[in-house]
Amino acid sequence: MHVPFRSSVRTPVACRGFSLVELMTVCVIFGIVLAAAIPAYLSFANSNALGNAAAALGSDVQLMRAKAMSDKVNVNLDLTSTPAGITYNLAGGGLLHSRSMPHGIVLAPGSDSTLSILKTGRAATSRLFVLKDRRGNRDTVSVQLSGVVLVL
Repeated sequence: MHVPFRSSVRTPVACRGFSLVELMTVCVIFGIVLAAAIPAYLSFANSNALGNAAAALGSDVQLMRAKAMSDKVNVNLDLTSTPAGITYNLAGGGLLHSRSMPHGIVLAPGSDSTLSILKTGRAATSRLFVLKDRRGNRDTVSVQLSGVVLVL
């Protein structure tokens, strides 16, 4: 008996790959998930940048207070705000420290821009530094007359 020749060879089901339609479906679903997640991530990152900038400023003010008391010198803080961001310098008793805030973090209008810590560790005057990001979110660093620093 003669068996006819089959021109198509079938592969076992376990060896098959994905079809183009299946791959494109996965890509579309992945794109939709990314489109929803990216704005949320960017908002989270901007919010973190503002909080981190306020914490860094508060930390540096605490450092300058410790330096003023340990070296028995007056220490000054000067903040310069530009549309690109904030740069500030700590100076006094040989201490010079300069830092730039993340891009887009600026001083809110009406916020203080200078601070003097006396050699006793007390502030010459109480100050309120209000930082603002591009979206209008605000974070506050308060320096009391006693020299206590609060990041609100």
